[in-house]
Amino acid sequence: MRLRNIILPLFVSLFVFSSVPSYTVSASSDHSLHSDRKNTVVVSGSAQDAANAAEFVRMTFSSEQLPEESFLGLQHRERWFYTFKNDARLTVKAAKPVCQLYFQFEKPCRWTLTLPDGTVRNGGEYGMIHEYVDLGQSVSEFTVDVPEGAVFTGLFGFTEGETPEWVQKWLPPCDTADLMVMPTHSDDEFLWFGGALPYYAGELGYNVQVVYMTNHYNNSIREHERLNALWTVGVRHYPLVCDLFTDWFETKRYDWAVKKFGYDNVLAFQVETLRRFRPKVVIGHDIDGEYGHGVHILNSKTLLEALGLTNDPKAFPESAEQYGLCSVQKCYLHLWNENKIVVNWEKMRLSHFDNRTAMAMADEGYKKNASQYNFYSNPSQGLYDCRLFGLAYTTVGYDTPGMNDMFEHVDRSEQTRISPEETEVSATDTSSEVPEAIVKNPTSFVSLRLLVVLAGCVVVAAALLAGLLRLLNRKKSEATDS
Repeated sequence: MRLRNIILPLFVSLFVFSSVPSYTVSASSDHSLHSDRKNTVVVSGSAQDAANAAEFVRMTFSSEQLPEESFLGLQHRERWFYTFKNDARLTVKAAKPVCQLYFQFEKPCRWTLTLPDGTVRNGGEYGMIHEYVDLGQSVSEFTVDVPEGAVFTGLFGFTEGETPEWVQKWLPPCDTADLMVMPTHSDDEFLWFGGALPYYAGELGYNVQVVYMTNHYNNSIREHERLNALWTVGVRHYPLVCDLFTDWFETKRYDWAVKKFGYDNVLAFQVETLRRFRPKVVIGHDIDGEYGHGVHILNSKTLLEALGLTNDPKAFPESAEQYGLCSVQKCYLHLWNENKIVVNWEKMRLSHFDNRTAMAMADEGYKKNASQYNFYSNPSQGLYDCRLFGLAYTTVGYDTPGMNDMFEHVDRSEQTRISPEETEVSATDTSSEVPEAIVKNPTSFVSLRLLVVLAGCVVVAAALLAGLLRLLNRKKSEATDS
């Protein structure tokens, strides 16, 4: 048993936060920064940027379903929370015409925007709680229909021009992802996976899809923090936040996590997510849960099992019917003991971020998780070294020693969706292209190399036995002839 599985849970139990707190990386900023009221970071730009900047426009709000005092906080640009106890229509009037809007909610909901000419925009389609809308025209008045239960925190209007950096213009989730990163909680994507997001999403511009196994709707500030963090490091496709599994402190133990969420429920989510985004490469948690966190363990175990089911039409047929079948090319797990690589995030200079390192940018992103930051030391060394990964699953061969490239041998071309009717794969034959390493039971994993060695030993033993039998038969024949 690893020493960290004994010592760390005792230390972690002293804290009552719902996921692992943060680390600190010593890195000075190359930018001139200041924080706005939403704890997002604004990067100062050039004089030309300032000349093209959009103007913030003050707006007033009214509704037949709500008292006027409900909107006082919003109108004074203070942090404002309002939970709608019933469906309501807001009438919004701008001090001068606006052509850009920025909505913020505490949790996902569907809403409808109606312009004076009858144009209707539907929002919340992808679960966005930060959503930018380009109106395509300038208007001084419009309405917003909000459903019962929605928690509305802000609506900002701008004239034509460049909006401030803190306005996040999210793209929908990926159709096909180059890389899928699968943290359990917001902040895990930096603590355990280091500079993967600033490097692959920000620097290389790959289609990166972040999938969080748990939501923080019971601690909603973390939902805003995670978006601010991802935006800072260059992620532009909106993350998938699972609405089925809410983070709770008691799920730190594996047995409690399984009881709370259900192993098969999480496995179904993993298979569906892989089929939906069809990633080439996947990054997941340490199989031992990093420091032993139960939901981290549940996340990585179900991920490994799901990798062998995505191409099986009989496994979770509902998601197979909805998204088709797929086969992931590679999966790396943090601290996996087989087929190890070391990704030196601290040595990767990123031109997209003014030549700062991937590790420094990971820390910049992590600082946005203000409610979790500054509890642990830098994990780019020691037991939780965020540079250390292992190739736990592959259908494209093993890595070249020393290359340390997660996309080595990976074909980044579009992966065609395969419908269940187009394959005759049986439930026991989970891939038409047999992977070189497939993990269904991670506790009894046997590498392909070991299997090859064993097979070679069997062949040699068989050859020796055949030779011995031939020799014995020859001697017996000679004895008979004499």
